Parts: sequence; structure tokens; C-alpha cells
Amino acid sequence: MAEGQGAVHYGLIGLAVMGANLTLNIADHGFPIAVYNRTHSVTEEFMAGEAKDKPITGAATMKEFVAAIERPRRIIMLVKAGNPVDAVIGEVKPFLEDGDVLIDGGNSFFQGNYSGAGAGSGDCPDRVRVKAVRRAWPCLRRVAT
Repeated sequence: MAEGQGAVHYGLIGLAVMGANLTLNIADHGFPIAVYNRTHSVTEEFMAGEAKDKPITGAATMKEFVAAIERPRRIIMLVKAGNPVDAVIGEVKPFLEDGDVLIDGGNSFFQGNYSGAGAGSGDCPDRVRVKAVRRAWPCLRRVAT
């Protein structure tokens, strides 16, 4: 894992155009952030390029990614709607704890129930919240403005 600077306040999954740019914006506003991409070479290229010398921590595995973020964790997902969202939730949920927030910031329908991954069901920590970005705006206001 590439080391960031200071406590990592946020995490972001998905380093396509939107994810990379939001990560850079968050870091430029002084908030250290951890990043993870399913294809690790994308994370490596991002860390060696635009993210170099910024308060950004790149993780090779989901476990490393989640462990790098201070509790309660605030994680933004920017992945393609549908099955990819459910797949990411399925991959991250074993590492989440009560009170963590997982924000779907992609183009999923904001009233989606994420039922395919068990979010909000008995196999997910009781107070892990999966939110569409529209309902999570209060959590993001500080880094977006």
C-alpha cells in the first residue's frame, strides 16, 4: 500500500474519470483520502501520476483500503450502476463495521434497495448505511465546496 499523509478521512472506490477527479478535488481541499480500484494497475498508475505528492493513499486490496480509513468510515463508490455496485458492496461489506457509511455516488437510482448484496439485511453490520449521493450530501458538503 502506498502511504498517504496523516489520518485518512475518506475512501473512494472506482478510479475512472469521475472517481479520479473527485479524489483529486477532495485531496486538494485538504482531506486525506484512500483509493481502491478493482484493477490494481489503475490504482498504481493514478498514484504514480496525478496523485503523486498528494494526501492520497492507494490500496492494493479491499482489506487494505478499508483498514486505511479512520472510523467511522466514509466510503464513496463511483462504479457503474447495477451489478457492479452489488459486486463492490459484496466485496467491501465483510470489512465494514457499525457506523460506517458507504455512499453510492454513481448513477444508481437513488431509491434503489441494493438487495442483491444484502445491504441493510442481517448479513451486513446493523448500522452500515448505503446511501445514494442525493441523500448523503450532508456528509460530502465539506469536501465538495
